[in-house]
Amino acid sequence: MTGHIGNMLYSMREEIGISQKELAGGLLSIPELSRLEKGEKTADKVLLEALFQRLGKSLDKLETAMSQEEYQIVFLRTCMLESLIKKDHRCVEALLGEYRLCTGEQKVLHRQFLQMMQAVDRYVQNHIAEECMEALTQALELTVPKWKPEKGRRYYLCVQEIRILLLICYLMMETEYFKTAENYLEVLFQYLEDHYTDGEEKAKIYPQCAWLLTEIYLKQNETGKAYKICRQGKACLVQNGVLTLMEEFLKLEIKCLKKLEKAEEQPELVHELEAIQFLSQFAGEKPPLEKVCYFLMTSQQSEVVISNEMIREFRLAQHLSQEALSADICTQETLSRIESGKRSPNRNNLYAMMERMGSERKTYYGFIVADDYSLYEKVRLFKREASRGRNEEAHVLLQELEESLDRNILLNRQFLETAWLQEQWSTGRISEEHAIQKLEELLQYTMKEYDGEIHRIPFRQEFVILNQIARCMRRSGNVRGATDLYKQILGRYGNSRVLKQHHAVSLFLLYINYTGYLEVENRLEEAELIGREGIRLTMDCQRGDIAGKIMGNLSCVYEKKDGQENEVLAETCMRYSYYILKLYEDDFEHTKEYYQQKYETGRH
Repeated sequence: MTGHIGNMLYSMREEIGISQKELAGGLLSIPELSRLEKGEKTADKVLLEALFQRLGKSLDKLETAMSQEEYQIVFLRTCMLESLIKKDHRCVEALLGEYRLCTGEQKVLHRQFLQMMQAVDRYVQNHIAEECMEALTQALELTVPKWKPEKGRRYYLCVQEIRILLLICYLMMETEYFKTAENYLEVLFQYLEDHYTDGEEKAKIYPQCAWLLTEIYLKQNETGKAYKICRQGKACLVQNGVLTLMEEFLKLEIKCLKKLEKAEEQPELVHELEAIQFLSQFAGEKPPLEKVCYFLMTSQQSEVVISNEMIREFRLAQHLSQEALSADICTQETLSRIESGKRSPNRNNLYAMMERMGSERKTYYGFIVADDYSLYEKVRLFKREASRGRNEEAHVLLQELEESLDRNILLNRQFLETAWLQEQWSTGRISEEHAIQKLEELLQYTMKEYDGEIHRIPFRQEFVILNQIARCMRRSGNVRGATDLYKQILGRYGNSRVLKQHHAVSLFLLYINYTGYLEVENRLEEAELIGREGIRLTMDCQRGDIAGKIMGNLSCVYEKKDGQENEVLAETCMRYSYYILKLYEDDFEHTKEYYQQKYETGRH
């Protein structure tokens, strides 16, 4: 590795022009931040995420290796939200108690999270807004003392802090303090517009702010302002494929258009609203029983690996004994406890063991290794352009990455060579057979044990290569080989202690392709099972764009199955797949063309 995540924090902070005092305020001391930036101190994921967010950036572009103990905190947060949405208060209370035991309430962000969740849970039970507002204000003051809207732009806030402010605004609206809420929201909205420059992170909180502002403007009969803000909030969801609040925005947009007497734009929005509602029904999901839960929901694009599990998988994949791996690093007993999740690996020991197994992996990494965060953003943009068939734009970005990345680093070389090879294959300059051979060579840069069998969970770039191998197999007619490969990969993810939503970036592609390839093989029951499993994952991660693609593939499955019910499902899924993909501006013309050819309804 050329550097560490502290370098990245330091560079971003300096570039934006934020002092250590401003960034650290309420979260950690200035000396602690200084040590973190120098690489002398580590930070848990919750703190590091908050620091990135205060800089307007997303940690989700990096894969995170964390101990079993640290992952338990992430897991408890996920379970707590699910229980709150279902209004299962006993479960929420039990999870809060377990969270206290795991964190010891020593770190301020954990205390703040606990206070926020307790306050919201009590509100869902008794609907006493004033009591909840007071508790939330106390929670906010743990990291942001005496927040005032007139000084709003002088603060640097993480998502958790903004979430608390939005909850307070929502409760103000419930108690008729519209002008105060409007004042708060306008400041927050402009802050997010100016400061949250990372689209992924902005989409976690900006739409909620826009939603409340739209509601306020409509109640005050300021329809023009309401429509403008509504469109901005919806656009943020569209750009990032996010499902959270999309139904609410479509309803508000239709309401605004009716008031503005713009009837011609309403029918298409009604179709899109029906499609989103059908998606929830198809997935067996219901909207939150309380709207207050929308402020806690967010899209998921993070990638998490449990370091305990990673060490064990690497060791077994390379047929190493615990004794051979631990020699001169730690005792065999210590390694045994690490692999069973009973002990967290020491950072230096973790790096030493990974190095012994021939891996450059450390705690934070991504598709590439660089200290410049903008390069991670460029990689994401490159992947988006390539996936949407914008080949010229993708080519330019790849050239820029080639000039910026250090090829002496194995992970960078693997990323660049894979991307160039993919470009050659997609334009027909090399055959499928040649592409598979080269891809397998590239995979073995980091997955040295690969022999046609997958012995551990692949990292993001390794999955990209495996997915390309499967696509080449499919193109060459070896559909069974492709589906067998996907089955192996899915099995590896399924055996992990990590929830599938924390492997979402890879699994989205897998579910889309796996469903489609099984349908080509006429393995229809398996295809439906995998497709529905993929739809459930998109709901867990709140990704509407991916759900639309999987639904399109499922339509082809139902089309082949016997029975009137399947016939109806095939037409309905294809029609709503079109409207969802159109809503998210994602390859909808192909779906529209197929639908018109097959069903000839003239509805589009």
